[in-house]
Amino acid sequence: MNLLFHDLAERIHRRGLIVLISDLFDDPAHILKGCSTSGTKRHEVLVFHLLDDAEIRFPFRDMTKFIGLENWPELVVDPPALRKGYLDEYEEFTRTIRRGVLTPASTSCR
Repeated sequence: MNLLFHDLAERIHRRGLIVLISDLFDDPAHILKGCSTSGTKRHEVLVFHLLDDAEIRFPFRDMTKFIGLENWPELVVDPPALRKGYLDEYEEFTRTIRRGVLTPASTSCR
């Protein structure tokens, strides 16, 4: 995602607005660095973090097959065994993104 931001910042020669609509499922450091790269070019970056309710609450109870996207493999898992770990990771991930995009000194994302 960092390369995408850098490419956009280089292509847009006048100060502009970059709108990112994504689930943001990438390394938070790459996302925040991309925002920072765009900010150094004086672009304003708006971030819309879109998720399905199931990604937030992880309501699965029975053995479930998760179909991998973006080169991830399919996984058959027992959701109750993973739920707490998933929710802990999700909370840390969103906390990191939120802190990064809301801290004016670190990025230009909003």
